[in-house]
Amino acid sequence: MDYVHVFVLRTLCVDENGEVKNRNLAVTFDLFEAEDHRNKGVENGYDTFVVPGHWREEQ
Repeated sequence: MDYVHVFVLRTLCVDENGEVKNRNLAVTFDLFEAEDHRNKGVENGYDTFVVPGHWREEQ
Protein backbone atom coordinates (compact mmCIF):
# COMPACT_ATOMS: atom_id res chain seq x y z
CA MET A 1 0.00 0.00 0.00
CA ASP A 2 1.59 3.25 -1.12
CA TYR A 3 -0.75 5.83 0.41
CA VAL A 4 -3.77 5.89 2.75
CA HIS A 5 -6.51 8.52 2.90
CA VAL A 6 -7.25 9.65 6.46
CA PHE A 7 -10.36 11.69 7.26
CA VAL A 8 -10.42 13.89 10.39
CA LEU A 9 -14.02 14.50 11.44
CA ARG A 10 -14.57 17.96 12.88
CA THR A 11 -17.38 20.19 14.09
CA LEU A 12 -17.80 23.87 14.86
CA CYS A 13 -18.16 24.85 18.51
CA VAL A 14 -18.08 27.99 20.64
CA ASP A 15 -15.14 28.29 23.04
CA GLU A 16 -15.12 29.92 26.49
CA ASN A 17 -14.44 33.34 24.89
CA GLY A 18 -17.47 33.08 22.59
CA GLU A 19 -15.36 32.48 19.47
CA VAL A 20 -16.31 29.85 16.90
CA LYS A 21 -13.62 27.16 16.58
CA ASN A 22 -13.17 23.83 14.82
CA ARG A 23 -12.99 20.81 17.11
CA ASN A 24 -11.57 17.48 15.93
CA LEU A 25 -13.86 14.63 16.95
CA ALA A 26 -12.47 11.47 15.39
CA VAL A 27 -10.33 9.95 12.66
CA THR A 28 -11.53 7.41 10.10
CA PHE A 29 -10.26 5.70 6.96
CA ASP A 30 -13.81 5.41 5.56
CA LEU A 31 -14.97 8.12 3.13
CA PHE A 32 -18.62 7.07 3.57
CA GLU A 33 -18.37 7.55 7.35
CA ALA A 34 -16.83 11.00 6.81
CA GLU A 35 -19.57 12.02 4.37
CA ASP A 36 -22.27 10.67 6.72
CA HIS A 37 -20.81 12.80 9.54
CA ARG A 38 -20.82 15.89 7.28
CA ASN A 39 -24.42 15.27 6.19
CA LYS A 40 -25.70 15.23 9.81
CA GLY A 41 -25.45 19.02 10.14
CA VAL A 42 -24.03 22.19 8.61
CA GLU A 43 -21.63 22.53 11.55
CA ASN A 44 -19.93 19.22 10.68
CA GLY A 45 -17.17 18.65 8.19
CA TYR A 46 -13.99 16.70 7.61
CA ASP A 47 -10.44 17.25 6.43
CA THR A 48 -8.66 14.76 4.17
CA PHE A 49 -5.00 13.86 4.47
CA VAL A 50 -2.93 11.48 2.37
CA VAL A 51 -0.48 9.53 4.53
CA PRO A 52 2.32 7.27 3.21
CA GLY A 53 1.42 3.63 3.81
CA HIS A 54 4.83 2.97 5.39
CA TRP A 55 4.75 5.91 7.86
CA ARG A 56 5.73 3.63 10.78
CA GLU A 57 8.81 2.21 9.13
CA GLU A 58 12.18 3.66 10.01
CA GLN A 59 13.85 5.49 7.15
